[in-house]
Amino acid sequence: LADETKRREDEMMEVAMRTASEEVGLDENVPAKPAALEYATGTRSFPGSEGGDVCDPAFGRIVCTRCCGHIGNMVVLVRDRRGRPKVVAGPYWTMLVLVTLPLTVLGPLLVAILWCARLHVAIQITYALLVISVATALLATALRDPGLLIRHATAPAETWTWNDQAQTFKPPSARYDPWCDCVFEQFDHVCPWTGTAIAKNNLRSFRTFVGLIQILAYYTAAVFLLGALHVADRQR
Repeated sequence: LADETKRREDEMMEVAMRTASEEVGLDENVPAKPAALEYATGTRSFPGSEGGDVCDPAFGRIVCTRCCGHIGNMVVLVRDRRGRPKVVAGPYWTMLVLVTLPLTVLGPLLVAILWCARLHVAIQITYALLVISVATALLATALRDPGLLIRHATAPAETWTWNDQAQTFKPPSARYDPWCDCVFEQFDHVCPWTGTAIAKNNLRSFRTFVGLIQILAYYTAAVFLLGALHVADRQR
């Protein structure tokens, strides 16, 4: 009886060990979650800003504190599965929404609706396409990751240098910006009109926006002139 009891205990122990090993094997086959990306950001708030103006970057951050994430002072609206920002606005997003969009998109749309209706249909279509192109270039600049640099504790190349503000190694073309509180690859400048930094990923769309907005300004003046001439002809 004792031998039979011992044999059953050995069998139960063997089954338990086999089950445990199978569970470990299943855990090993489950892909590990990717580590969260850490971006090169500083520890400073907006320098010399009290957040009193609605176009002030500090005011914009206060508004988005509860509903959006942040990388430095950049406002992250959408992330991908790896945690990379897909849709990100800059610290001056309030100026983008309250000033730039009304001037460059909403105003011309009103011109197209109220003034272009008096002109030839080809002029109307051309003007509408131009306004859409300006809006597309502006949003592609303002809502794209400008080129946020991931933090590097060691230098991947000899040309990389140490940045004290963000506590990271960075390539020669990267720069720490105190207003965005981030390090950007191929940093150019911060544009309050687009609300964000201009760097590696949005420099081309920014140049496109600047070129298109000039064309739109001249075209709008021409539309007003043609519309005025059309009205004058009809009054004769």
